[in-house]
Amino acid sequence: MRWSSKRTQALLFVALLVANFAALNLIVAGASPHGPLGAAVQALRTRIDLTEGEEYTISDATRKILARLPDTVTIHAYFSAETHPKLQPLVPRIRDLLEEYQVAADGKVQLEFADPSADEERAREVYQRFGIRPTPFRVQSLYESGVKSAYFHLVVSYGDQYETLGFDDLVRVEPTPSG
Repeated sequence: MRWSSKRTQALLFVALLVANFAALNLIVAGASPHGPLGAAVQALRTRIDLTEGEEYTISDATRKILARLPDTVTIHAYFSAETHPKLQPLVPRIRDLLEEYQVAADGKVQLEFADPSADEERAREVYQRFGIRPTPFRVQSLYESGVKSAYFHLVVSYGDQYETLGFDDLVRVEPTPSG
């Protein structure tokens, strides 16, 4: 069975299109914004926040601070997989926002996510290094009532200095009329 020349041309076109797309992805992924393709790469990296309240839009002031970082800042995010049910949905939102910071900082913000409650050695290291212990949260539902200890902390470190942000710094709790 012989292929017609039009079919061969179409297959060759598709193969070249796929190869060009793969090459463009490799170039964009590996190109430095300060290199010869920098402006094009930055244009392709434009991100759009389509959330209702523009939850992931970073302010101009924050962008300027991130752009002027003289050296790498590491943000350690310590969140327990099992935490208070009202905190659980906040973890992916915080992760997404931190990743936006990382993109805006052009590599000068490093992120480390860990669950110290899942690793005893990690929990010991987090306590010795930053003085962080799990926070006790009161849990009450139709079927259970008690206290659950969980990690809900961020540590921003720069060189040998660090700032710890715990539950009270990250979440504003307002009592409801029902208590």
